[in-house]
Amino acid sequence: MDSIEPIKPMYEERTGGRLQVNRGWNEILAKIRSAPEDQPPFDVTITEGHPF
Repeated sequence: MDSIEPIKPMYEERTGGRLQVNRGWNEILAKIRSAPEDQPPFDVTITEGHPF
């Protein structure tokens, strides 16, 4: 089970927002870099792991 699954329905019900989990930092970063400055692909991004 994905660690976000238990809180996803609760978050969406309480906020009315949609929670989407995207994996693959390289793909996320590519989307951010290629997006027009005034049209970001994500409202929020959170990462975890080892800093390099």
